[in-house]
Amino acid sequence: MRNALEIVNGAISDLTAMSNQIGEVEDFAERREKAERDFGVWSRNLKAVKAEFAEVDAALKKVEHEASEKAKECERLRAEIKTKSAELNNVNTALNKIRQQLGG
Repeated sequence: MRNALEIVNGAISDLTAMSNQIGEVEDFAERREKAERDFGVWSRNLKAVKAEFAEVDAALKKVEHEASEKAKECERLRAEIKTKSAELNNVNTALNKIRQQLGG
């Protein structure tokens, strides 16, 4: 009888340990499910951030291109102003010579 009681107590002890292990497995499963949900949220957020980055990057490249075009236009206008200033200087010089010849 004592042997049977030891067997029953051992079985109860084993069942208690298994119950605790099952609880730990269930806790782990719940934590894993939460981690998977969190991972899904982070993945969607990362995808959205990447899309926003691509959009901002494209806008930046567009602005850089436009700025480059404006800089080229400024350089062209500076060269044109320099040329026109030289032409105006030549005209003023010629006018001054004419005024001097006319006695002015």
